[in-house]
Amino acid sequence: GVSSEGTLDPHINYTARYWPLFNWTHDGLMAFKKVGGAESANVVPDLAEEMPELSNDGKTYTFKLRKGIKFSNGKDLTVEDVVASFQRIFKVSSPTSGSFYSGIVGADKCLAKAETCTLEGGVIADAASNTITINLVAPDAEFLYKLAVPHAAIVPADTVMKDAGNQPVPGTGSYAFESYDPNASLIMVRNEYFQEWSADAQPKWYPDRIEYTFGGTEEAAGNAILTGQADFMYEPVPSDRLAE
Repeated sequence: GVSSEGTLDPHINYTARYWPLFNWTHDGLMAFKKVGGAESANVVPDLAEEMPELSNDGKTYTFKLRKGIKFSNGKDLTVEDVVASFQRIFKVSSPTSGSFYSGIVGADKCLAKAETCTLEGGVIADAASNTITINLVAPDAEFLYKLAVPHAAIVPADTVMKDAGNQPVPGTGSYAFESYDPNASLIMVRNEYFQEWSADAQPKWYPDRIEYTFGGTEEAAGNAILTGQADFMYEPVPSDRLAE
């Protein structure tokens, strides 16, 4: 790539360059189906065991959380992490907090005063039944799609409540960010704690390691691919090289 595009924080980064990468490092309650073609626009349960139960005229969603999932730092995923992650969306002023997630009960208070955000009555954990209940102020036909994007990624409850910047935030995906230097490279490795729970939502890894380097030109990237030194480039191929 020619350059990096800012923070590695999944709740903050809003770029076409990094969102595809977060799909492999982080999970939400829902995910877009990992297939080619039109079906890839469908949402499937990811950290949720199955599609949520809807009640209260479409305003209440109840999700059963999968058991036995670990973050890339070895910690077990719990319902507390889910609640903290939704609070974190507001506490770090995620770019879509006022649009995608403003319909959650209690979001208005969080948007007014981020640091005291609780989403009380909006996102409720029940450890005994391993469920999360999300209450909306009004029905939202797009809500499950909003839960499938990186801004709704579930991260550990003890994650720093500000922009994590260049420090990788643990996720539950098949890959983990090993290191990040915005001027040089982004390295992804297999998450050693990952066990495939749904090929539709989070398929298991293939390569051991993915090295994404920054600082070259489109010309150099094209040459690297032609000579087999690289597998992909983010920038468009220079038009005069398309025939090659």
